[in-house]
Amino acid sequence: MEQKVTINPHMIWNIFRLRTEKILPIYYYILHKFDYDIYYSEDNYIVAFPKNGTSNILICCHIDTVRDRKIIYPNYVNYSSVYPYYTTNLVNNKEFPMEDIDDIDYIYKNLDKEIIQIDKYFETDIYLLIDRNTENIIKCVRKINDNRFKGEILGGDDRAGLYIITHILYYTNARPIIALFNGEESGCIGSRKCAENREIVELLKKKVTFLIQFDRRELIDFRDEDINIKITPKGNYVNYLGNVLSPYITQKMESLNYTLSSGSISDVKILSEATGIQHINMSCGFVNEHSSEEKLILSALERTINAALELLNDPVLNNNKFIMIKKKKSIIPNYYEYDYPLNRYKRNNVISHVEYETYEEKMISLDEINNSNFIISNDDEDDIPF
Repeated sequence: MEQKVTINPHMIWNIFRLRTEKILPIYYYILHKFDYDIYYSEDNYIVAFPKNGTSNILICCHIDTVRDRKIIYPNYVNYSSVYPYYTTNLVNNKEFPMEDIDDIDYIYKNLDKEIIQIDKYFETDIYLLIDRNTENIIKCVRKINDNRFKGEILGGDDRAGLYIITHILYYTNARPIIALFNGEESGCIGSRKCAENREIVELLKKKVTFLIQFDRRELIDFRDEDINIKITPKGNYVNYLGNVLSPYITQKMESLNYTLSSGSISDVKILSEATGIQHINMSCGFVNEHSSEEKLILSALERTINAALELLNDPVLNNNKFIMIKKKKSIIPNYYEYDYPLNRYKRNNVISHVEYETYEEKMISLDEINNSNFIISNDDEDDIPF
């Protein structure tokens, strides 16, 4: 039976205004309360494995926003090229790292309620506005003084993803593997640090069957003066490694009314390259990201939560590992060069080879893996199974 999703505006309000540097410690505590084993790297990432998991799928998002970089570097106009500093102190803590336990516990217990403001943890000059006509669109303003506000970056990229993961934790019985990354907007810093930890990578290879990120804009049908924007009725998703996806994945996404799109990079690509597990990044409600015109479409956010729950409960996705086989190829560039004195092309006998990597998809059952029959045989000796 399809589960009815109701968006909690208080939870959106709280999550979107959390100070980025406080999110990983807060969610360390939250995930601990939800009975997860946690790998924690200060300022970089959390990777959490449920002690009583219901899904072998990993879901992830990034916690930073472009708004952070604007705040850190207010003198830059083109802040998309600014790279803020993130500490690289790697700590796999076994004990809770926070000092302010009472404040964190209060936030954990009231994240879906109206929280008394704690300046240390919330941006108190940020306000979210909901469109009165549709009650479906949220935008953001920053308070300048008592009588003046200005448009601000909402941060739906990717606080919408963080909301989806939090909603799943608080309101459903699904307990997937979870990863949160910092520094995606500055070059996927957190996920790259995570990929350097061989212990975590080996655990992911062993436990995860499929990777899902929530960090994708909605596609817009048209704009007009009254509604301002109208998104397509379908969601969209991307794969960053040449659309290397098993047919079951593409068919499943089509059945959920999601269409394959294109994109450049996000954290899930880094995880996929490190583990050899197939991935998708799903749209999750925001449009016009990285600008003061950014908006969050609540109906699209609800759609993504419903689709995510359908994927997390899918027996095929949970009982089969969706992997990629890396294949090394060689390109022989055009080895004719133009001879200007003779006004013709001539052959250059020095032929250079350029190596590049491609991937092939494969779906293999966990039973076959557990029975020690997991063998990938390839005719090409350059093929590299993960």
